[in-house]
Amino acid sequence: MKKINIKKALFISFIFISIHSKAQIKFDQSTFCNPINLSYKFQPDLPSRREAADPTMVLFKGKYYLFASKSGGYWVSDNLLKWSFVTSTQLPLEDYAPTALVMNNVLYFMALDRRIYKAVDPLIGQWEIAKDSMDIYAGDPCLFLDDDGRLYLYHGLTNSKPIRGIEIDPNTFNTIGDEKNLCNTNPKLNGWERTGNYNTEQKRPFLEGAWITKHNGKYFLQYASPGTQYKSYNDGLYVGDKPLGPFELADNNPFSYKPEGFVCSAGHSSTFQDKHGNTWHIVTMLVGLKHRFERRIGMFPAFFDKDGVFYTYTGFGDFPHEMPNRKIKSPEDYQPSAMLLSCNKPIEVSSQIEGHSKNYATNENI
Repeated sequence: MKKINIKKALFISFIFISIHSKAQIKFDQSTFCNPINLSYKFQPDLPSRREAADPTMVLFKGKYYLFASKSGGYWVSDNLLKWSFVTSTQLPLEDYAPTALVMNNVLYFMALDRRIYKAVDPLIGQWEIAKDSMDIYAGDPCLFLDDDGRLYLYHGLTNSKPIRGIEIDPNTFNTIGDEKNLCNTNPKLNGWERTGNYNTEQKRPFLEGAWITKHNGKYFLQYASPGTQYKSYNDGLYVGDKPLGPFELADNNPFSYKPEGFVCSAGHSSTFQDKHGNTWHIVTMLVGLKHRFERRIGMFPAFFDKDGVFYTYTGFGDFPHEMPNRKIKSPEDYQPSAMLLSCNKPIEVSSQIEGHSKNYATNENI
């Protein structure tokens, strides 16, 4: 038997481990999976649960800023993969459904307290009041700046009234003119607006979460229904030629819909462009185990087809995906980087208790 040079073997092993360790240190995350891995806050009311919902994402000075309901702060990222958390005592961060807007190299924030806030360096959590009290109360507000510099406010949070819009002065934030009714639910005709996990109930749906996207001169008004507690929570879509309408129901509804999978629902969202010009729809997703409003944040690519039809792609929406570092043109450019191998496969465990069967570990249910 050939003798082994112990010192040489140890030296080679040390070199290998050192190289391997350095490779691990240099490793950069390139994939993500819904729900997005964030530092979700524990909500103080009982039963306690981790939660974030109603997201707004904006790109400001090369960084992505993500705001969500009652989260105690907001998240910042350079690449939509790794997130840091920023807190601030100067924002109403325990309000529901915040909105954000970039205007004249300043980031603006609005929630439910009728104030508008601004920051030139939100990375350090420094904000000041830009408007102490709005003329109107806006539930689930959305601020939209048009190409011509005119500013608009959209809002609605009710099961009885329409989504409304109004122009506001970009300098004083005072309202200009009268509010206009823009859209309302019609569950008798629109199946995606019917309540229940599978849109089978007849209760009056909630209408909320307005958002506006402009593309090639068209205004795409997005809204959420039938309720955040349902797996069927989705976004509908209207299209118009002017920022305050009139709007017509799009043919491809629901616009954003995911009633099944590991994590479900795709409503109350915002739409933004990344650094490569890709359009993303960042959404509210339902867990609903400890509390009916126990929720997470998800993100799906959105596209305009050759006919100008605007749609969100939620296929394989809770599988790992490579974060695009280029412009993607269609769902064919955005397919899973890994596939599920464990669903309903045999499994052995050391122990289990009643109501918590071992099969739950591989049933693709959050």
